[in-house]
Amino acid sequence: MTEYSLRQAIPSSDQTSVDIMAAKTTYPLSAVSKVLGVSEDDLTNWARRGQLEGIISHGRGRERHLTTSAVFRASIIKRCQDFGIHPNRSSEWANKTLLLMSTFATQGKLLQLTQVVIRQYEDDEETVLPNDDLLKKKPRPGALVTLIIEFETIVRDLHAKLDTVTRSRD
Repeated sequence: MTEYSLRQAIPSSDQTSVDIMAAKTTYPLSAVSKVLGVSEDDLTNWARRGQLEGIISHGRGRERHLTTSAVFRASIIKRCQDFGIHPNRSSEWANKTLLLMSTFATQGKLLQLTQVVIRQYEDDEETVLPNDDLLKKKPRPGALVTLIIEFETIVRDLHAKLDTVTRSRD
């Protein structure tokens, strides 16, 4: 029985550093598709357009898999698109979110990162920052749009759903 778990990508209380971008666990494309509520074709198309990296193919006729970071990235892209955000912009924000996650993980601070806050300003400046309580100084005031990606909630949700779907496959 093969068991897939996002637990490997989330540090436990005694684990101080983890690099999510390098997590070795992969998940079947069909399971990720089912969990996210997007078609396998959508995931494949996102990859073809360069919006989603991390789909692994093991040859013609074999099931494709997604890396842990690709699962996170796809989840963020999907959630942004649910709010009408263009796929390219969704992909950009997902990549920036994963970079922040990876940075915090290598510093042993991933458990402190609960959200990623994206702010857009009138002068077209855009900031992608961790939850405000982790900032050394307050973010620039006057944002026209603020989008908060609840990283902690996404991880918990993905973990529960993927474990359930992959167990039912075996």
